[in-house]
Parts: sequence; C-alpha cells; structure tokens
Amino acid sequence: MNRLPEEDWIVFKRHHLAIREAYVNKALQNVFDVMHGDQYSRIEMFEIIAEIMKNYSDSDLNLFGDYRRSTAIKYIRSWIIEGLLSDDQLLEYSDEVKSYLDIN
Repeated sequence: MNRLPEEDWIVFKRHHLAIREAYVNKALQNVFDVMHGDQYSRIEMFEIIAEIMKNYSDSDLNLFGDYRRSTAIKYIRSWIIEGLLSDDQLLEYSDEVKSYLDIN
C-alpha cells in the first residue's frame, strides 16, 4: 500500500496530533518527576533531563517526523509497536489498512 485511502488519511491526521500530544506530555512528565524528586543533585538532574529530552527528541522524529500520506502506514505500524495507538484508535482505520498491517 503506497498511499493511505482518503478516509484513513483523515483518521491518521487526527491520530497523529493526539498521539504526539500524549507522547510529548509523557516526556514532560518524566522531566517534571526528575525535577521534583529529591534523590538527585542539580548536576545529576541536568544530565538526566538532557538524556530524557534527547531520547524523546530522537524518537519523536522517527515516530512523527515525515508526515505524508505515503509514509502514514509506516507510522501507524510504529505506533502499534511502541504501544502508542490504542485498540479503539486502531478500529477507526478501514479493513483495508488493518489487513495490510496484518492485524485484522
């Protein structure tokens, strides 16, 4: 499947925004938890936060970066593997897409 059908593209765009928002919130919550814990020195906090942001930033590009119809299937598959796409969200895609992803 080279291109997502129109109805699935509309679903994908909605999911892309919602899933990315949840992903960013998770990253920020991790930073918040480190900042408000008392087990790290300021230097350790800085290093841990820098590592968290690097990891999320690198993954963000792989999970959300190349936003095109021709790459949407790749992202849907990645979201499934990473546990970012819920079963309810997956049900919104057509049988054609689910069949292509081999999850029907």
